[in-house]
Amino acid sequence: MFIIVEGMKCSGKTTVAKKLSDILEMKYFNERGETICFNNLAKGETRNLVAKYCTYLELEFAKLFDYCVDRFHISEHVYRKINFETIDYFEDIESKIMEIPHLLLFCCPNYESLLNKTIERDGIDATKNLRITYNMFLNFYKRSKLNKRKIKTYEN
Repeated sequence: MFIIVEGMKCSGKTTVAKKLSDILEMKYFNERGETICFNNLAKGETRNLVAKYCTYLELEFAKLFDYCVDRFHISEHVYRKINFETIDYFEDIESKIMEIPHLLLFCCPNYESLLNKTIERDGIDATKNLRITYNMFLNFYKRSKLNKRKIKTYEN
């Protein structure tokens, strides 16, 4: 099983992904280098993004399907768009993921709770473009064709 836990910074996704991987005894990965850095597979080479993701999926997930990933393709697309980079490979990446058993979990607190948590954790400066980012995550989640569930995380 390949479980993708997506969501914005401060949405609770890391907590969910770590607990889920512990409970299900799955390997846990995130973009910060705790085991593997999926986002670094593509840095600097947008045109080869899908090739790198798909090659990784073919090589690694053919061996073992029990992975829980903290951020993957939705985060990559949202944060690249915020930085005015164009990526049109969303459907290609999803097509490859659909070839293996998978589940997309989207951590989505209400906006006010997310705003308060972001200020508490990272300060007021971290809230710049927060509403835009929040809406972009919601749009990519809705656009996704993967088996998916929305998780309502913390509330104030």
